[in-house]
Order: sequence, then structure tokens, then C-alpha cells
Amino acid sequence: MGHGTTQEFSYPTVLSELSGRTVINAGISGETTEQGLTRFQHELEKHSPDLVILIEGGNDILRNVSQSTSKQNLAKMITTAQELNIPLVLLGVPEKNLRQRRITPNWLKSINWFSINHCYQNYSKNRSSSPTLSI
Repeated sequence: MGHGTTQEFSYPTVLSELSGRTVINAGISGETTEQGLTRFQHELEKHSPDLVILIEGGNDILRNVSQSTSKQNLAKMITTAQELNIPLVLLGVPEKNLRQRRITPNWLKSINWFSINHCYQNYSKNRSSSPTLSI
């Protein structure tokens, strides 16, 4: 659900309402990528999702875990999903000192913005059933 919100306004609840799909919130508030990696395969096997939206790394930043460790853990999670033939969308976490960065039009253009709904619609065009999203 994340810190500082209620279940009603949590990302999984809002995503479910917007997409009309079942969304399984397998996230644990405060979890690091190392902790997420430890339980990732079990969660995939438990829920058998059609699509995974992975949002990990924010707590690594807060705990000063090295970027290389975070990247390795995320890469292992991505590989695990690929080995199980489960598509995965990785959502990035802003860098630690983003508020100190000077926001310029060129910087905004450099970010790869995309819409989960757009991504999901493209993914589900050729699917016969409504996939389950797991985050």
C-alpha cells in the first residue's frame, strides 16, 4: 500500500478502479530489493499473474544501499519473471536528491514518461481474458 496513504487511495486500488482489472498488492511497505528478491518467485507462483508491475528500490535509496546492489536485485527479479513467461513493467524510483535538481524543459524531455493504462491496453489487445496485475 505504501506509507502515508489509506487502502482506498493506494496505488493498487486506484489502478484496479482505472483499469477495471484485478490488482493483487503483493508489496510490503519498507521492503528493500533484497527482501523483495527473497520472496519474489514465491509470490509469482502463488498468484500466477498475467502481468507484474514492479515498484522496488525506494527503500534501498533511503537506506543507502548501493545502486549496483539494487540493480542486481532488480535484474534477478526481472529474470525470474521472464523465466516464468510473465511480462513485467518496471517502474523507476526517483533519485534521492531529485528535489535539489533544477527542473528544466530539457530534463523533462529526457524522462521516458509512459502511461500504465496505455501499456496495459497494448498488452491485453490479443488476450482473451482479463489479466491479473500483480504489484
